[in-house]
Amino acid sequence: MPGTYVEPPTEQVSFPFDPSPLQRDYLPLFNQNFTPRYLYRLVAPQTAGTTSSSAVIPPSVQTSPPDIFHLPAPKAANLLLNHLLWQRGHEDGCNLMSWTTSLLFALQYALYRHRKDGDDLRYISLIIIDTTLFPAGTFIQDMEIMRCFQAADTRMQKFVEYRQTEYYFGEYLTQGRLNVEGRCVCTPVQRMISLGLFELQPALADTTQWHCWPKRVLDYRELFTSARCVPATEEDVEIAVDIATQCFGGKWTAPGVLMLLALQPRKRADKIIGEGFKSRFTEAEIKEAALHRVKIESRRLPEVAQFKVLVAFIQRIYSLSEYETVVRSVQRLSVDESE
Repeated sequence: MPGTYVEPPTEQVSFPFDPSPLQRDYLPLFNQNFTPRYLYRLVAPQTAGTTSSSAVIPPSVQTSPPDIFHLPAPKAANLLLNHLLWQRGHEDGCNLMSWTTSLLFALQYALYRHRKDGDDLRYISLIIIDTTLFPAGTFIQDMEIMRCFQAADTRMQKFVEYRQTEYYFGEYLTQGRLNVEGRCVCTPVQRMISLGLFELQPALADTTQWHCWPKRVLDYRELFTSARCVPATEEDVEIAVDIATQCFGGKWTAPGVLMLLALQPRKRADKIIGEGFKSRFTEAEIKEAALHRVKIESRRLPEVAQFKVLVAFIQRIYSLSEYETVVRSVQRLSVDESE
């Protein structure tokens, strides 16, 4: 459904993390309130907890849940590991929910859940949130919180080492109830597919790979690290705009187009993409989308780095366009004065 920004409601929006000064030594990004602006979550019928376009609620949310940083370190490490590793029965006492900064990772997960659980893709939804609309401390990077508790559990130390390999997918965590109404867009994955998602990234359409998830994402990454770019076509831009308009809408449209075009490796200054944007989005619309506020953490995430490249490209185009507008106005003024 198309999303719109609204004034935040008066009820508590989130349950921010509250680490101690000593714990903050392990949390440089958290201390700077540096969170990627857009995070993704895939929701399927059998997903633990409750997730809708109104709220994201962990499996074991409580009226007054304890902050994970206020628990004894061994207990906190155990709860965190159970959540991250999907240990059997981890839902009991789990007050955490996961997000990813990788759209490709979320979309492949949708196909994986469809194949694994047998649920129709019409009932598997993608949620995108704008983290700038939440209080500071709402989100925390998995690597930072894991390093904070790794001394309390040898299993955590090993898992940190594992996540430092190529098997890293930009996971972020929230705790407690998260009120997302007016701060997110939600759309069935089938709707994206019907509007042409597989044409933007044909590899997603390979049904023989739908039983795979992390390893399949590593296959996609080879496309981004091979130095072979896929030139965008006018049809690509048209499809991306169509999906972003019908599935996201409003201020989500322009960044949504870039998210979708970034599903394949593109040139740093793809002429078709640039012209496609300038013909479809006014400077006012790009300004309203506030692309200058898009924070992106792309280390070890080449598919996310592509989104970062496209955002920077569009920013350059519209900055130049604004300059040219001023120049043209001055030139017209000079001509008028000379007459």
